Amino acid sequence: MIGRPASQAEWRAINLIAAAVLLVAALLPVAALPLWRRPRLRRVLLVVCWVLAVGCVTHALIQDAQRVLSLAGALQIRYPASLWATVNRHTADIQDLAFNETWFLIKGLLWGMLALIVLGASSARRWWTGTATLANRQCYPASGSPGSSTVCPI
Repeated sequence: MIGRPASQAEWRAINLIAAAVLLVAALLPVAALPLWRRPRLRRVLLVVCWVLAVGCVTHALIQDAQRVLSLAGALQIRYPASLWATVNRHTADIQDLAFNETWFLIKGLLWGMLALIVLGASSARRWWTGTATLANRQCYPASGSPGSSTVCPI
């Protein structure tokens, strides 16, 4: 653990909610399989794939950049005192780089691959890939200075 939570009950509640969200995200592609055959729902599912792929990959890349800057001492990540009594910043950075953001990147790439498989070799595939790539390129850490934040104009 990266530190001592201010409240064990709140810590458990936050982690329970996060586990439920991750479970739904894991089951969603399987639950949506029968819906891919319906032309109207197919577009909706492609939009869901696009949003999740872009969101997860962008989240992973931004957080990885911030954690590397934090490890280098160029950025200080703030942890709410209401959630954490103590925090080991180095451990938090390493854990986030090694585990948390890696899973966001994998999840985003898998959502993107699902959409590309469904699109096949069509012109829509090129448009889908181009817009997803462009959306990910729009988000970046503002600067390496202490206290900087993330800028995402989309």
